Amino acid sequence: MIKNYVELNREDFSKVLETEKRFELVQGEALITGQIDLLKKFDEEGNVREVEIIDFKTEKEIDRLYRLDYELQLRLYAIACMKSLGLNPQQACIHHLDGNKKDYVNISQPDLDKASEEMNKAISNIIDGNFSPKPSENCADCDWQKICSKKYSKPIETKPRFVETKPKTEYVPRYTYMERKRPTPTEKQKAFADYVAKLKQEGITGEQFRNKRDQWLREHKEEN
Repeated sequence: MIKNYVELNREDFSKVLETEKRFELVQGEALITGQIDLLKKFDEEGNVREVEIIDFKTEKEIDRLYRLDYELQLRLYAIACMKSLGLNPQQACIHHLDGNKKDYVNISQPDLDKASEEMNKAISNIIDGNFSPKPSENCADCDWQKICSKKYSKPIETKPRFVETKPKTEYVPRYTYMERKRPTPTEKQKAFADYVAKLKQEGITGEQFRNKRDQWLREHKEEN
């Protein structure tokens, strides 16, 4: 797979800006850390601020559920490039290594604004402990379906007794959310969360909250 990638993309190596680029992004009341697989210069004119974001995947095909998840991931990377890395992303794509296929993701400002709203909503739900069930056909891919009382149940279809049916084969999910490696919060993230919670308990909001939050980040900038 790696040899195939090198042979097919050799001409683009001169445009590589950084690989596995880490970032820290303040989003609402959360400190988000991540790592971008590849940042590539958008042109060869020496302009290193305009970049293309590339995230590598090994799946040959992805269904609609995971595509939406990956698109949100790429848009988060684009926001991080602008806010944390001082870069101006021009393109973002999912590069499927198995088939050397690229799926480009729209990172226009309206799409980034929508992604930012989704992240803020998710952060608020996590802080408030709000994990409302959303039953759907996707429940079939969930590791908790056997013990979940809210899972989606597909209506049973009744068939005439004389109709010959094929033996039912058990569906084995190819990939589920629970199989993904869940990152463990860093000590810095834990300390940041505790500090934000303390500010909220003290009733500090608005501009004063943002000033104290940004001051904390400057004081702990060199910590991992």
